[in-house]
Amino acid sequence: MQTVHLIVSLCLMVLGIVHILATPRFYPLFSKESMWFISGGLALFNGATLNLIMANVSLESAALQYLCHGNNVLLLLFSFVFVRIYPKPQLKLLLILMLMETLLGFWNA
Repeated sequence: MQTVHLIVSLCLMVLGIVHILATPRFYPLFSKESMWFISGGLALFNGATLNLIMANVSLESAALQYLCHGNNVLLLLFSFVFVRIYPKPQLKLLLILMLMETLLGFWNA
């Protein structure tokens, strides 16, 4: 299961990078809209990074786990609402990856 968790985290990280790199196609660079679009990619990248750290670092403190689980649950809820409002294929992929990430995070805890 830890291998699947690693793969899902890396997929989310790649999705965040692709999201950032796609910005110029949809918005003029350095506009308000482009900065919001980039922030979505950064949020995905940071969430995936947090999960990779949690999966690979054994800390005695539960604080990292609480932060990671909280982040995953919030992004999962956001993804669910976003797909309901804007049902695009890439958002459905995000929802599936966030569901897997959240479940695997609790499973491996």
